[in-house]
Order: sequence, then C-alpha cells, then structure tokens
Amino acid sequence: MVILSTLVSVVFISRLWRKLSEETKSPSPPYEDSWFKLKEIKIVKDYGKSVDWSHANNLIATARLGDDGYYDVIVFDPDGDWEKCLTCNRDEIPQKHIGNPAWHPSGMYIVFTAEKSDTPDILDHTTRATVPGRGLYHDLYLMTADGENFWKLYSSSDFPSELNNAIIHPQFSSDGRLLMWAERLRPDNDPRHNWGEWALMVADFEIVNGSPRIDNIRRLQPGEQNQFYESHAFTHNDTRILFSGNLLEDQLPTGMDIYEYSLIDGSLNRLTNTFNDWDEHAHYSPDGRAIAWISSRGFEIEYRDYDRWERDLITELWIMKPDGSCKTRLTYFNNPSYPEYTGGRTIVADSSWSPEGDRLIVCITYEDKRGNLAYRKLVMVKLEILNSSVSKPPLKNHMEARVSFQRGEFYCV
Repeated sequence: MVILSTLVSVVFISRLWRKLSEETKSPSPPYEDSWFKLKEIKIVKDYGKSVDWSHANNLIATARLGDDGYYDVIVFDPDGDWEKCLTCNRDEIPQKHIGNPAWHPSGMYIVFTAEKSDTPDILDHTTRATVPGRGLYHDLYLMTADGENFWKLYSSSDFPSELNNAIIHPQFSSDGRLLMWAERLRPDNDPRHNWGEWALMVADFEIVNGSPRIDNIRRLQPGEQNQFYESHAFTHNDTRILFSGNLLEDQLPTGMDIYEYSLIDGSLNRLTNTFNDWDEHAHYSPDGRAIAWISSRGFEIEYRDYDRWERDLITELWIMKPDGSCKTRLTYFNNPSYPEYTGGRTIVADSSWSPEGDRLIVCITYEDKRGNLAYRKLVMVKLEILNSSVSKPPLKNHMEARVSFQRGEFYCV
C-alpha cells in the first residue's frame, strides 16, 4: 500500500513536471494593445520559500528546507543550472531557520532573517511560527552576495519573551538607502486569532568603513487596526511603500488587502478592495507600470482555524496597474481545465520580476493526494509584453476596464 502510494505520487509529479514544462499558448488578442499575454509556465526548482531576483547580477535568492528540518538561503541562476547555499554550516549565524532573502540593488548584499539560536528545538518541531515568513524570534542579518561575510543588523526581543516578536520580509529601497521590514510587536486581545500587533519598520541603511548599519528606525501603523502588516516593495522613486494588511475595523488577517503608503505625507491608497479575500505578495514590475500579487478572489474559503490558515487557503497569481485598476488573473493552478493544474489545492505565494520585466519567478505549494501541502516548487512564468501604443475602441465609461476571459490576456483602457 505504501509502495503504491509512493508510485502514484512519483507519477503525478512527473506528469506535472512535463505539463508545466510545455508552453502554454494563448489565442491572439482582438486588439494590439493588450498589456500582457501569458506565454509559458515552467518548473525551475522543486523547492522555494520567498524569492527575490537581483537585477544587478541576474541571480535569484530563495530559501530551501534542508535535511536537518531548517531553511537556508540559496542563490541560483534563472535557468536553474547553478546554485549555491550561502548559509549552510556557517558558524557566524544561528543554524536554525534562515530565509526571506532580499537583494540590495547593487547586487553586493543580501538581507535575510534568521531564527535565534537559543529558541528550543521543540518549538520548531511543534509549530510553524518560526519558519521564514512567520519569523517568530527572528533577527535581521546582512551578508555579502558570496556568503563570505555576515553582519547582524537588528534584533527582536530575546527568548523567552512574553512579547513573542517576529520579523518578516525585509526589503531594500530602489537606491539602497532605506530598509523596510514587518515586525510583530506583541500579542493582542482578539479572541478570533493570535496574529498579534504588527508594524511596518523603515530604517536608514548605509555602509560605513566596510560595515553595514541601520539607524533612524521609524515605526508605521497605518489604518484602523494594526493586527498584521507585510512589507513588499518601495516605489521606483522611494517615496511610497507597497504592503499588505487587514487595516479595516474587524477585518480578519485572512482578508488582507494591498496598500500603497506615502512616506512623504502619510497618505494611504487601498489597491484591492475586498474585505474577505486574501491579497498579498505585491511587487512592482521593473518599468513600474504593473503590480503582480497573489489573491484568493474567486474562491469561497471557510477557514477552520485563522491561526492555521494554510489548511484552507487557495490563491492564484494576478496582475494590475499601479493605481489598482485593470486587475486580471494570470494563473489557474487550481483549475482542472488549464495545463498548469497541479491536481490539488494550490497556494501561489511570493514572486519576483526579471530584470527585463517579461518573467516572474513564483513560489507555489500544493497538496498531495492525502490533502497535505507536501510539494513546493519555483516556477517561471513567462509573459509576452505586447504593444501598448495602438488606440482601440472606447468604452461607454472611460473609467471601466475590460478584462478578457480568454487565456492569460489582459486589456485595459
């Protein structure tokens, strides 16, 4: 029985690998000014947890679960032919969970989070709260791109602590002078869940005499409540930040939206307007004219436990304009009618744009036949960028957007 189950799983993964390695073609658009057209989805790696693509050196950083049960930071080339573990067996940093890597725009450094060494192993084995992206008892570190030099930038509360601090998703500004992350400050009193109180942190970053440092740390908590924030990106001129959170009164973290916040005047722009849908992992395209993000919109989800949301969450990859208009779904991993269908419930997670803006490296995780989230993959989503200069027939209302229901095509006026 065990042998048969294993054989079925191997056959399923083999079929999925071949299926996603084939080109996913789309019918021709009716207008020449379609924005993006989905061209191909291909598996690159059979692991991945959060991802960042350096536009300076064309290398991708992610996290991989090792045989020891802990995540480490890996870098690889976009073809997946070469890879290197930067944090494996390094005495300079704690050898527990390490992840959430993000490149400095120069390509010379990587910021990441690492779990404190004195966190009990039993905590890692009984809860997922210490994995990268949840970040319980993580600190901020920086390393050189070759993984030869390490520096501790910032520490959360010591263990043990009644505050149960966490650090997730550090991000550099476009000029490399600012560093942003999201931090759990303390528990809260919401009886529905235990996500706690969070804040966005923005600090000045510089290299002084060869050593990095941060100072002038600012705490940001926009919105009507501060139960959760997740840092995503800076705008190209570094005056605004992109993040997700459940900012509305009584909104659950599972209903988080995408926001843009001005560092100049504190103004807030809500880009997704769904109270219950999960919207997260938003990233600007290199030219700034698009935002890729993930969403559960279109799926009716009943969460059995808001602290164990991964048992029920379903998401796909979407794209929109920077003002929140022209939203369209790019992938259909959860739909049996499409080539990329995985065969089970799928969560699309973090993504990162290629330097040319024609590809996205995307993290996905999906269920096995027993309903367990057993598989992780990094897939390359290739987009065809079509001409946007040709005029087209006007809509009755110029504020409306037309979204094609054909495969992977997107029209906006």
